[in-house]
Amino acid sequence: MMQIHRWCWLLLFLAVAGCGTGDDDVIDRDGGAATHDGGETRDAGVGDGGPRDAGARDAGFYDGGPRDAGGTDAGDRDAGPGDGGPRDAGGTDAGPHDAGANDAGSTDAGFRDGGVRDGGPRDAGCTPTGAEVCDDIDNDCNGLTDDLDVGGDGIYDCLSIAILGAPGVHPTSNFEAWLSSNGVTVVRLQATGTASISASTLAPYDIVIVDRLIRNYQPAEAAHVEAWVAGGGGLMAMSGYTGAASDIDRPNSLLLDVGVSYVSGLLNGPVTTFVPHAITSSITSVTFNGGFRVAATAPGAQFVASLASGPVAVVDERGAGRVFLWGDEWIEFNSVWQGDPDVPLLWANILGWLAHFR
Repeated sequence: MMQIHRWCWLLLFLAVAGCGTGDDDVIDRDGGAATHDGGETRDAGVGDGGPRDAGARDAGFYDGGPRDAGGTDAGDRDAGPGDGGPRDAGGTDAGPHDAGANDAGSTDAGFRDGGVRDGGPRDAGCTPTGAEVCDDIDNDCNGLTDDLDVGGDGIYDCLSIAILGAPGVHPTSNFEAWLSSNGVTVVRLQATGTASISASTLAPYDIVIVDRLIRNYQPAEAAHVEAWVAGGGGLMAMSGYTGAASDIDRPNSLLLDVGVSYVSGLLNGPVTTFVPHAITSSITSVTFNGGFRVAATAPGAQFVASLASGPVAVVDERGAGRVFLWGDEWIEFNSVWQGDPDVPLLWANILGWLAHFR
């Protein structure tokens, strides 16, 4: 019975303590410390400087707290993606895209500019399609187009050569046949008649060799020769057939615009003085029997062989093409120099250089 009375008194005390007057409730709303107007949770916490104002939202996210300093103003986004952080320095301004992939990597200096188009793996390597054949394609991917040399004689079989003029006067020699026997395609033009030289005359050939011309040429014809050379053709001339003035005048009329010429006064060799050049490589001595000195007005011309009396060979690069002038015709007498290794090597050097193989 005593225990029941104790529980009754406890319940009565709790009921009285939990009930209040209307005035007490007004005080709680207007100035109480607990709930709405100045309490700890919302007014002092959220709007009046409490934990939410100073911590989470005002001072936290926008007033210098974790979000202002970290997220929006100076943290991951401003200092990171846009103001010098990982995205500016990495992605857009100086990172993998600008400095890596586009500026110096895959596109500019890597695979495309420096790789594929400017000497990299694709330019230098290409795609092999088999053994080299005469098809204007670098089939074996060695960097040279149509450098086929089946006989291994140093004279490239895919070359198309035109010889202008009549052959030299040695009765047992056949220079045209010798060239053909080394695999090249050879035709002789301008040996008879008066047909003029035009652009279409020269267009089919890689190399034109000026032999013993039968006439003087007009300036318009000389202009066609110069244009053909500048477009990539290889021009070579010989002289000294009889020592007559026509041996100088006729070739000079055709060479008028290419900046090289012959000078009168017969000379005899042998030629043993050579300047290092692709044409003179490994050459030690070449017979020179009644030929002429050579001269040049072309700014880039270079004398590559000489006798005591003066230069007898000159080279020049003109536009995309090349020119070689030799002062004598003896080197076309194949029956005479059969046992002399220097002359066939000289021809291999001449033809290889004129055709841009050397």
